[in-house]
Amino acid sequence: MTASATTTAASNASGAPPAIAVRGVSYRYDSTRAALDGIDLVVEPNSLLALLGPNGSGKSTILRLLARLDVPAWGSIQVLGRTGSAVRPLLGVVFQSPSLDPKLTVAENLRCAGRLLGLPRTVGDARMRDLLARLGLADRATDRVGSLSLGLARRVDLCRAVLHEPRVLLLDEPTTGLDPAAREAFLDLLDDLRTRTGLAILSATHLVDEADRADRAVLMHAGRVVADGAPADLRAQLGPRIAFVHGAIEPDAGIPSIAGGWRRRHGGWVADLAENADFSACAAALAASGRSFSMAPPSLADLFAALTGAELGAGEQPETASNAARGEKRHVRG
Repeated sequence: MTASATTTAASNASGAPPAIAVRGVSYRYDSTRAALDGIDLVVEPNSLLALLGPNGSGKSTILRLLARLDVPAWGSIQVLGRTGSAVRPLLGVVFQSPSLDPKLTVAENLRCAGRLLGLPRTVGDARMRDLLARLGLADRATDRVGSLSLGLARRVDLCRAVLHEPRVLLLDEPTTGLDPAAREAFLDLLDDLRTRTGLAILSATHLVDEADRADRAVLMHAGRVVADGAPADLRAQLGPRIAFVHGAIEPDAGIPSIAGGWRRRHGGWVADLAENADFSACAAALAASGRSFSMAPPSLADLFAALTGAELGAGEQPETASNAARGEKRHVRG
């Protein structure tokens, strides 16, 4: 049974609908380009699911369909058992490009968002103060958004997205452009927000370390799901270690402990080691060949490459909400 099937069964057994249920969804840009091909996806309440894939794999398209910015050609989408326009009050969305006016202050942006969401001024202001305090922005309320760093502006956008206390949060490459410290801080804030509120979070990313923090990771390629499960369980599919061998010439296929042959990666070669691998024998053989090498645990990027023959960094142009809407994207070809 797949992870999706397992979580669906769990939801049915408890009687509560999943936070997100995507079943058999397909979407096409035109008669020749399929963005999604029969996607099944389940996200449980109070869980974090990462959509991991390269640019053009269909991640942003799923988020657009959930946010009702597009309509699927086939299949069904439910959010907490609801469909159609009834899902909108349940959703908060942070797209890759911030939905903020740089000329307005932080407070002005959030008050505008509150009015659009139909919140009474007193309710909106109370929630705004609470969120700004939680996200380390209490002293920034009167700053113009255009004067903030990208990391702080992304926090303000997160405040906007959850101001109406949604049950589900959609994130499209939320840490794009952030430096490592700001990215880590933003992800920690998401974890804290989920713990406090019970939010279900669906986050699209091409970054392996972000997917590793999720309860489940769904690997996507060319509009299809190629793997779905807990990150540790997915990594375990590759066996104990991966050997990275640098050089233009393929290593000798007779090197011991290699399972499944060598694959070209990042200017070198990688191979899965057998479960009963003799590390010392393999290392000695590689050293004797005169090639530099290293051993590392398998990653979700390794699994993606093994399943698809493609790299997570591959893609023809960035998959943002805007170019997905215009139908400009071309899917990655495996």
